[in-house]
Amino acid sequence: MENILEIDIERASDTFFLFKQLHKGLTEEMFEERIGQIYEDGYRLFGLVSEDGRIVSIAGVNILTNFSNGKFVYVYDLITDEDNRGKGFGKLLLEFVHMWAMEEGCEKMSLIVGTESGKSGEFYVNKMEYELKGYCYKKIL
Repeated sequence: MENILEIDIERASDTFFLFKQLHKGLTEEMFEERIGQIYEDGYRLFGLVSEDGRIVSIAGVNILTNFSNGKFVYVYDLITDEDNRGKGFGKLLLEFVHMWAMEEGCEKMSLIVGTESGKSGEFYVNKMEYELKGYCYKKIL
């Protein structure tokens, strides 16, 4: 049976191989430089551990508050190992995060799916019942 656990900063580097699958240009050096600041800003990392003891899916989240969402959980990263996709691990993990968010008093969940993420948008809409509410714009400074 799979197990979901919170991954503290000391074990975060164990998940670098997953972050690298989503963030193609991410190097180990960049990861180490950023992870401390991310955790300081309130980042929480949950991992789904398979029956053989490997972390196969992670969810990186933060609790935020703003005018349009109230208190909500923002999902920065939901990553399932490429070799383990389609097995329901991401769905299990995100359902866990939904329950955790409600326990924390959150009213909503929010996330952005990159245009290069292929079928990720379909996963959120069709399997997780998320609604497309807008677009994300970026500007390099």
